[in-house]
Amino acid sequence: MPTNTDSTADSIYYANCNRNEIARAAASGAILLLPFGQTEQHGPHLPVGCDTFIAERAAAAAARECNNDPQVLVLPPVPYGYNPKSLQNWPSFRVRWEITAGYIADICTSAVEMGFSRIIIVSTHGPHGDVAKIAAREVFDRTGTAVVVSMPHALGASAFKSIRKSAIGGASHAGEYETSLMLHFGYPVDLSGMDGRDTVVHCNEWVAGDFINGSGKISWSTWGLQISETGVYGDPSPASKATGEAVFSAIVQEYVNLIRYVRDTELPPQTFPIYPRSW
Repeated sequence: MPTNTDSTADSIYYANCNRNEIARAAASGAILLLPFGQTEQHGPHLPVGCDTFIAERAAAAAARECNNDPQVLVLPPVPYGYNPKSLQNWPSFRVRWEITAGYIADICTSAVEMGFSRIIIVSTHGPHGDVAKIAAREVFDRTGTAVVVSMPHALGASAFKSIRKSAIGGASHAGEYETSLMLHFGYPVDLSGMDGRDTVVHCNEWVAGDFINGSGKISWSTWGLQISETGVYGDPSPASKATGEAVFSAIVQEYVNLIRYVRDTELPPQTFPIYPRSW
């Protein structure tokens, strides 16, 4: 399980820093990473914290890999958010999308008010990609600071595509991709009885279907197109620790590249009027 027990003075975890350390980090241009996960069922074989665990581990590993070039601080993860009502068939938390977007926007706005100008959201839950983009737009309108929205799944897609064993449609939700990562993290995963019965069949020119390597021209929720028997959308049976290790390594390296790109990009000062929050 991810932890933030590092007690050293240069901790990568924001929550371990005191206010003076945070002020120095903001003044020096440190980059903030906000892990944005979810607490929802991931089939009978994965823990409900899967999305949050992936987000926090990816952020922490990237921060360590940067080795203070630049300084990166990992914010406490957001473990709840939006889910479609269909998830009520299994134990899953559901927060209205507008509440979730507002919450993320308030977190990022607070960071800007403290002096941080480079913030990257690390979002691992499918629907949260859109929610995070709405939040980022809100932060920009409030503060003139543009927040970066990223998804580890997208950054590791090429690596996964080259080694995956499941067919397209096998890596949408709790399938080979997420299961492999959890195996790599060392979680006890029981794959007995797991198969490809809930492989996504809608993978074509219109609907991506496969969340990791699919492509489509439109957005149409898999939950509305196909009923899942197990709560999975995909095929977890061919998942392996080796696949998870290779994909996670690619994700971390891509985040290091992204962080340095964000650091090195010169941003123009915005000219539209900015007003302080009323509260």
